[in-house]
Amino acid sequence: MRLPRSWLQKFLPISLSSQEIALHLQNAGIEVDSIEEIRPKFSNIIVGKVQEVQKHPNADRLVIAKVFDGKETIQVVCVASNCREGILVPFAKIGSKVSGLVLKQVQLKGVDSFGMLLAADEMGLEEKSDGIFELDSSLCPGQSLDELYTDDVFELSLTPDFGHALSVLGIARLLSMRVGGKVHIPVNSFESLSELATLKEKWSVEIEDSTICP
Repeated sequence: MRLPRSWLQKFLPISLSSQEIALHLQNAGIEVDSIEEIRPKFSNIIVGKVQEVQKHPNADRLVIAKVFDGKETIQVVCVASNCREGILVPFAKIGSKVSGLVLKQVQLKGVDSFGMLLAADEMGLEEKSDGIFELDSSLCPGQSLDELYTDDVFELSLTPDFGHALSVLGIARLLSMRVGGKVHIPVNSFESLSELATLKEKWSVEIEDSTICP
């Protein structure tokens, strides 16, 4: 069973290191085969909010975006067609590392650009993507994306008598008995329930054999 630390934290917020968590799990009878460290291929990338978009005076495909980094508004020249006012995007400021290169100030068609708005493939999150990566609206300008995409994944071996631990909630409950803390069940919400009502119109499910699939 693979258990991301970030997922576990949503059920049981704790400040222990991954190695300490693994030790507590092993003492509780759960074998931890390994801890996989997931680290992003970028650094110093933050959440930016596009506050304003203007056409580039010297290039039809380029736009000039005013991006708020949580403290100040910075000018960025962007080629992405989905760059528009109000969205949250990955923002690489001068000095950030993207695809192994340190970002510098550049001038594009006569206009200075003091950063870069990133697509998912430029961050190493997808093989190929179109346009800049639009982030979830719950994030805040200035928030570090390095931390958001950094995680540890526990590889667990569970014996048949540990059926109560075959879920993130089960692991969180077991761990809370050893380290303390209150287990929380995350509440998911949907922005638009009306979209769910149309699912039956798009897809249907047919059971071909009710004997093996009652």
